Amino acid sequence: MASSSESPSSFHIRPIQAADLGAVKTFLGELSPGTLYFRFGRLSMPMLTEQEWNDLCSPDASRIAHLVATAPSEPGRYAIVGMGRLVCEGDDGQSAEFSIVVADHLQHQGLGTKLIHALVGEARRRALPSMYGDVLPSNQAMIRFCKGLGFMSHRCPNDERIHRMVLSLKSKQSEKSVADTAESLKHLAAQYVS
Repeated sequence: MASSSESPSSFHIRPIQAADLGAVKTFLGELSPGTLYFRFGRLSMPMLTEQEWNDLCSPDASRIAHLVATAPSEPGRYAIVGMGRLVCEGDDGQSAEFSIVVADHLQHQGLGTKLIHALVGEARRRALPSMYGDVLPSNQAMIRFCKGLGFMSHRCPNDERIHRMVLSLKSKQSEKSVADTAESLKHLAAQYVS
């Protein structure tokens, strides 16, 4: 496990690899029930088949960008301390859903911001007009986090209780919002650091 005293700059964000399977299982297995609930909508890790685990670590790169944040755990070894996904939907690939999850002991310290910035960069590279993430209403920290980055809150078409956080990638305002909010997010994160 990486130390909670690490700064976000000491983490490395990169595409997931098939060789990450064991580290991914360890990372997801160490998440608290609360973090699992906010990420998967349930208090425990969903049961995955070996094929689903393999697909998670070897995604179809034409549709899915799956990133991991790693930190040194011991000499020559690393731990996964965060994950972010961007999944292009539909035949036209004009919409994409994002999700992120960060190790409990590293939340509210800037790593989620780094993951979101990396996903936004990937969405722009793919020339997507927007990206969205569905957030449970009880996950107020994530709703504030997204709004601080320029995401707009809409009702989810499948469930009106869910907040659909949407970031337009076409406008200059969205570029400014994402690029210029680091200081405000540091202030926001400071409110949650215990």
